[in-house]
Amino acid sequence: MDEQKCETLAVAICDDEPEILKQLQRLAQSALDGTPAVFYAAGQPQSLLMEKRCFDIAILDIRFPGFSGIELAKWLLGRNPLCQILFVSSFPTYVSDVYDVPHLVMILKDQLQAQLPKYLRRAVQNLWTSGSVKLVSADTVRVFAAAQIVCLERNGRVTEVTMRDGETVTCADKLSDLQRQLPAECFCRCHASFLVNLQYVAEHRRDRFTLRTGAVVPISRANAEQSREKFMRYLRLME
Repeated sequence: MDEQKCETLAVAICDDEPEILKQLQRLAQSALDGTPAVFYAAGQPQSLLMEKRCFDIAILDIRFPGFSGIELAKWLLGRNPLCQILFVSSFPTYVSDVYDVPHLVMILKDQLQAQLPKYLRRAVQNLWTSGSVKLVSADTVRVFAAAQIVCLERNGRVTEVTMRDGETVTCADKLSDLQRQLPAECFCRCHASFLVNLQYVAEHRRDRFTLRTGAVVPISRANAEQSREKFMRYLRLME
């Protein structure tokens, strides 16, 4: 079965200093290498305000002539509440200002090289784990955050979903249908009967994943190579 494709992320970058803007774009493209992403670099907030699409990640200066990066962040969040906001600034005195808006981090511009790649990878992780899945059992419908799910096993005509608190939820949905609801880069179809959340993998071997719970999930021969590649890609993102 084909792997679910990871949607292309839209990354907005806005800074009115041309050299800083170039540096931000270069660092972002390097940090997200291997992650499907399209980048929109703008020297003025008005350029982003004219864009019709929603952004998944936004790297924003806090202050522009006659305009606030915080207000720009609020506008972006109004279009996509899950947008990951990363503020940058030359002045630590602006730290308290950013608490007016939900954001991931504020980075001083003299620390971009060391800090920006790490927080960009965290932003991607946040986006991948922000999904949810709907489980239908008899006359009950329950919705779980993707991060709560450790693994899923198809057993006959039912799917058993193991949660991080140890609960097992049984539903009739097929693995392929549930997989489409889950963040593609965190969940690996390692076997015809198993789908595993890579966040909970403690050890990988060619024929199995050992989970933090102690459970062992088999990896089929047909899925061995793509499972290894997907797990290694996930680990790189967590560095």
